[in-house]
Amino acid sequence: MDVSDITPAQARKLWIDALRSDRYKQGTGYLASTYESNDDCFKFCCMGVACEIYMENGGKLQVEERQFLGTACNYKYRIYGIGPYNCYNYDASPTVLPDVVRSWLGLKTNNGGIDEHECLTNKNDKGVMFDKIADIIESGCVMVTS
Repeated sequence: MDVSDITPAQARKLWIDALRSDRYKQGTGYLASTYESNDDCFKFCCMGVACEIYMENGGKLQVEERQFLGTACNYKYRIYGIGPYNCYNYDASPTVLPDVVRSWLGLKTNNGGIDEHECLTNKNDKGVMFDKIADIIESGCVMVTS
């Protein structure tokens, strides 16, 4: 199956399954990040998981690594200690879905808007676990276009 053959509902199901799969370690603040002390340990925001699933199904995204030494590019979410770390941009986006992935999932917003005041990225960064985020998506609470 090619990414263009997958409906938005099917894409969201793939995303839900991935969030529940334990294949991805949860992180905050960025779509994906690693820390030099443990470079083999990628951590993903729930939206980063969506980007990975998009690419696994044939979608093309440019992934760019950005390295930071000692200080964070986003102090609000830097909670893993000090030292060098890397964050990864998908199609130049470090924190929210690229438009092509948002469209593929059939979401109205790049941050997974639930209503005017809440979104999946905020829930992720507040520590809501992937399985609960999957429940939110599955329940239909996320604003979708189709």
